[in-house]
Amino acid sequence: MARALRTLCFALIGLIAAGFASAHAASAATRACSRPSVVNGAKARLVVKEGSLFGCVRVSRRAVLVKGPQDDYGYWRKPRLAGTFAALELVLDYKCRTVDIQVTNLRTGVSRTFRAGSSSYVSSAHGCDNYGSPTTDMVLRSDGAIAFIAGDEVVRGTGGGKIVILDRGPTVDPTSLGLTRSGLVTWWSDGRPRSAVLPWRDAVAQRDSSTRLR
Repeated sequence: MARALRTLCFALIGLIAAGFASAHAASAATRACSRPSVVNGAKARLVVKEGSLFGCVRVSRRAVLVKGPQDDYGYWRKPRLAGTFAALELVLDYKCRTVDIQVTNLRTGVSRTFRAGSSSYVSSAHGCDNYGSPTTDMVLRSDGAIAFIAGDEVVRGTGGGKIVILDRGPTVDPTSLGLTRSGLVTWWSDGRPRSAVLPWRDAVAQRDSSTRLR
């Protein structure tokens, strides 16, 4: 009997501790969402707390960690919002340099990362890969589909975390990306307008139909 009581007491203590931890996490999330916005949208906001980037969906006021603290070697930049999705550029600059694009569903916390273009080479000095180019333009749709210009390439991300090169060359206008309601991504190249389909199936969260454009 005494052993059963001790077991029950330990179980209750564990439940109480878990409850306090959950309440503390919820409180921390609420505090993060009370901070000023760095990017403000109709359905969500992006805020910074202690160097980390959080997304706050306005309906739930729940904070989702988008990216952790920055340091001298790894940092994020160019954050943006569309609906309840966030995108940003990630740079890792230690021995070798990599550039990625991350898209995060702020409702679920699920993220996908895409290489910022096809540029890639191995550093003979450090034996590691350098890849990606800084983006000069980026469009994010409210279902999480993304396209961007990195270096001289027009790129779109896919649902599998891969990239598709839509156009490349020195005549690509680096700041000409646009997005139509019909699902086309547009840009200028060689002095002429170009366009390509940005498929709905390439969204980060295919099942969250509430985030799709109406």
